[in-house]
Amino acid sequence: MAVLLFWEFQDVPLSLLDGWRHPCRRELVLNAMRCQNSAAEGQTIFGARFFAINQRDTVMHARNPDYQLSLGAAIGPMYGDVYEMNMLYSCYDRCKDSGTVCKNEGMPNPNNCKVCQCPSGFEGNDCSQRQASSHGLKCGETLDAGADWQILESNGVVGAGNYDSRQGNRSDPYRCTWHITAPEGKVIEYDVTFIGTKNQRNDMLCYPVCYFGGLKIKGHEKTWKPEGMKLCCAKQLNKIR
Repeated sequence: MAVLLFWEFQDVPLSLLDGWRHPCRRELVLNAMRCQNSAAEGQTIFGARFFAINQRDTVMHARNPDYQLSLGAAIGPMYGDVYEMNMLYSCYDRCKDSGTVCKNEGMPNPNNCKVCQCPSGFEGNDCSQRQASSHGLKCGETLDAGADWQILESNGVVGAGNYDSRQGNRSDPYRCTWHITAPEGKVIEYDVTFIGTKNQRNDMLCYPVCYFGGLKIKGHEKTWKPEGMKLCCAKQLNKIR
């Protein structure tokens, strides 16, 4: 079972796109859409309203609504982007005789063929390990799914614990990682019922790109390369996937 990021862009009227008024920017828009539709790996740096003339208009829609809040979340190249570029320029050929074996769709690092570049969620020299929690957090584990529904609950602060964005770092976030496994041939179902704080008011974490935190899930697709869907809004919850 996998829940990896995979989105395609729906068509929108060109009159809504500010980028179409400049030929160079038009090419940028087209290339962004073409790359994401064909490769579906990595994570776009363009937000859902990035090219809009009126910034209240949403001009990019994920065909799978579960991925809408992932649009624009990247602040730099993701593993899928690095993979595509290394494939395009044959950088991995440097390691073709290295004997390095990478698991979970990792690839030998062209700058050091003895170790692997790993998709998010994995780490280790051969990408066989669950990605460790960051900033000293004591959460995350590897679990086995069973025939009956089970409850996974994690309590505690992940992050700065407030809305002061100056204390956050999107390039080095507070992170905990769980791996849930099932026997070969079985499919994992899950239902996210709550993300937030106890007795919270309104939908306090529901912001574009889940800026103040949320849950990212990988695994719906047949590859680990893309990034995961981001969940942080009430409308995304209580849905069996």
